[in-house]
Amino acid sequence: MDDNIGVSRTNSEHHGLVLKEEVFLYLKETFLNEKRVSKLGEEFCRDYFQRLLLVLTIPPSYTVIRINSLDKTEKDQNFLLKILTDELISSQNERVTKLCPPFVHPSMPDTAIIENVGPVEGIERLEAEIVVDHACGMSVLRGSEIFAQGILGAPIYLKRGDSVSVYSDLDHSCLRGQTRPIHGKKLFLGNGEATVSRDEVFCKKITNNDDKNRNRISTSLISGVGVKMTNGLYCAPRLDTLNPKLFFAQNLPSVVCSYVLDPKPNETILDMCAAPGGKTTHIAILMKDCGRLVALDRTLSKIQRISSLSSNWGLTCVETYAFDSTKAFKKDAYPTTGGPPYPAETFDRILLDAPCSALGQRPAYRNNMTLSNLKSYPSYQRKLLTQAEALLKPGGVLVYSTCTVTQEENENQVAWMLKTFPALSLSPQTPHVGGVGLPGTLLTEQQQKLVQRFDPVVSTYNDAEEKSKTFDIDTIGFFIAKFVKSKKQFHTH
Repeated sequence: MDDNIGVSRTNSEHHGLVLKEEVFLYLKETFLNEKRVSKLGEEFCRDYFQRLLLVLTIPPSYTVIRINSLDKTEKDQNFLLKILTDELISSQNERVTKLCPPFVHPSMPDTAIIENVGPVEGIERLEAEIVVDHACGMSVLRGSEIFAQGILGAPIYLKRGDSVSVYSDLDHSCLRGQTRPIHGKKLFLGNGEATVSRDEVFCKKITNNDDKNRNRISTSLISGVGVKMTNGLYCAPRLDTLNPKLFFAQNLPSVVCSYVLDPKPNETILDMCAAPGGKTTHIAILMKDCGRLVALDRTLSKIQRISSLSSNWGLTCVETYAFDSTKAFKKDAYPTTGGPPYPAETFDRILLDAPCSALGQRPAYRNNMTLSNLKSYPSYQRKLLTQAEALLKPGGVLVYSTCTVTQEENENQVAWMLKTFPALSLSPQTPHVGGVGLPGTLLTEQQQKLVQRFDPVVSTYNDAEEKSKTFDIDTIGFFIAKFVKSKKQFHTH
C-alpha cells in the first residue's frame, strides 16, 4: 500500500478495509462458505469479498437529510426543501467543488437526497501538512470540517489562515503534537484553511516563572472547527450548519427502517435501542405524534440527547428511559404507563435496531475489532430479540435491523427467529428499495426476497442498475427484516 493513498471508485491503489487477520480469515470463510460457492462459483465469491472490503473504504455517493414533516403540508415541505437548499449553498461558498441542489426521494417524501462529488482529481499537495485521526478523516470524506479535537499533528509554524494539506493517519504512526510529516500509511483528504494556530491546539500556557516549561504539549484546549476544508478529495454537504429543528442527517437505510415499521397514530410502540434518536423521532412523526412511543437505551447521556432531540422537533409522544433492553420483559410486571420492565404483549410495534459489529459503515480504512468481539454480537442480539418477541402483541410488527454485512447477524439471525418463535413470520416490506438477502445462508430463496439487504457491493458493478436508482444502492451496508406475530397463541414464554 502506498504511503500517500488516494481513493478511487474503480481501480484503487489499496486493497480495502484493514482487519485483524483472524477477523479477515473468519469473514472470508463465511463469504466463501460451501453452500454459497456451490451456488455462485468460487471466482464470483472471491471477487465479491474483495469488492466488499474495497467499497467499505469509499464514502457513499449520496448524503441523505430527513426533513421535519410534523404537521406540515406538501407546500410547507416544499418550502423547507428550499430552506435546506439555501443552507447547503451557503455552507459550500468557500469550497471549490459545488453540489447540485437536493431532490426528494420518490418513495419517501420527507427525505432529501444530495449527490456528492468525488474523488476529485488533480488537487495540489501543499508543503504544510496537518494529520488527523482515523475517525476525523472518515468524517471529512463525508463532508465534515476538521474539528480541533481530531488534529494529531501540525507544523511548528502553523498559524491561522495558513493553507494546508490534510491527511488521515491510517496506522497510528502519528504521535499527538507531532511537528513533522508522518512516514506511515496516510490518506490524502484534500486542502483547507487553518482556523487555529498550532499553539491553540496543543500548547497550554503555564502561569509561572519557569520559562523552560512555559509551553507544554496537552490535550486540545479548544473546540470547534480547526480546519475549514476548501478542496476535499470528496465533496459532500456540511451538516453542522443545518437547522437542528428542521433537518436531521441519516443514512438512507435508517430512514427506510422507520417506514418499514409503518407506525400508526394511537399505537403503543417500542424503540428498544434508540440512540442516537434519528429513528425515534422519525417513528414519532410517522405516527403523527399521537400515541405512545417508548425509547430505551442503556446509557443515560444518550437518552438525554434523545429527549433533547425530540423536544427540538416538537414531539410530545416520546418517553425516554435509561434501561437495559435485555431485561425489558418481565413476566409478572404490572401493566403500566411508566418505564420498564413491561409485561408480555404490551406493544403494537417494536423496532430493534440492534447493537452490531457495524461492518457496513462507510468509509472506514481500519477496524481493530477482535474475532471474539465479532462473535459476541449474535448471542447478545438473540437476548434482545427474545425480549422483543415476548413484548409484542399478537398481530403486532417487529422490525429487526443492523448496520453490518455479516450473515450471522443478519440472514442467519432471521432463520433462528423463525425456528425459535413459531408465532413469527416474515412480512413484505414497503418501501423495498434495497436488495434481497444473501444466497448461501440459512434462509430459503423465498425468505431471501422478504428481507432487505443494502449491499454497497452492488454499486461497484457498472451494469447493475441505471444511474437514476444509484441513491438506493450506494449506501452503507444495512439489513432489515420485518416480522408479524400470529394472532394464534403459541406458548413460548
